[in-house]
Amino acid sequence: MNMRRILVYIPGSVSAGSLCLATAAGWTVHPVSRIAPPHHGKGVNRLYLDQYTKLNIWTLDSIGIKSLVYVDADTLVRRNFVELFTLPYNFAAVPDIYRDHPGFTVEFNAGVLFLRTSTAVFEDMLSKIGTARFPPSMAEQAFLNAYFGLQAMRLPYAYNANIAIKWRSPALWKAMVPDVCIVHYTLDKPFPLQG
Repeated sequence: MNMRRILVYIPGSVSAGSLCLATAAGWTVHPVSRIAPPHHGKGVNRLYLDQYTKLNIWTLDSIGIKSLVYVDADTLVRRNFVELFTLPYNFAAVPDIYRDHPGFTVEFNAGVLFLRTSTAVFEDMLSKIGTARFPPSMAEQAFLNAYFGLQAMRLPYAYNANIAIKWRSPALWKAMVPDVCIVHYTLDKPFPLQG
C-alpha cells in the first residue's frame, strides 16, 4: 500500500520555514484555498473560522489520493492505523465526547476522519453548506455531522482518543490506553496557542 503524508495548508498561514521542515520530515505540502464559513462566520467561534477549509481534503482525488485518514494538528499518533484503509465505507469518524456533557453523544468528532476522496462530494457539500441546518459554533464539525449524519461509520475511541475521555472517565481512559492509535488534545493543547 502506497502511503503518503500530506500537509494541506492555506498559503500565507504557514511560514516558509515550517513548510521546509515538514518537507524535510517527509511530508508533501499541498496548498488549498480557504473556505470561508457560511453566513459570514456569524456564530462561529473565532478559533474555528478557517476550519471549513478542511473540506478541501475531499478534492485530493485530483492528485491521485483515493482514501485518506485526516488528523488535526492537535493530535498525537501513537501507533499505525493502516487497517482503516481496508474499511468498506466512504466516511468514518469517532463519536464525540464533551467534558461538560452528561453521557456520550451520537455526533462524531472531526479531528480524525477516514474518507474516500471525491471532488463530486466536495462540490455537493459546498452547494449545501449555506442552507444546511447546524449549530454554527462548532463550525465544520457540525456541518459534517449534518451532512453525513447516521451514514458515517462510527469508529472506536482508540482512533480519536479525545482527552475529554480522561477527564470524564479515568477508568475508561486507563483501560483503552494500550489500544490508542491517536490521542486528540481537545481540552489542553500540547503547544502554545497564538492570540
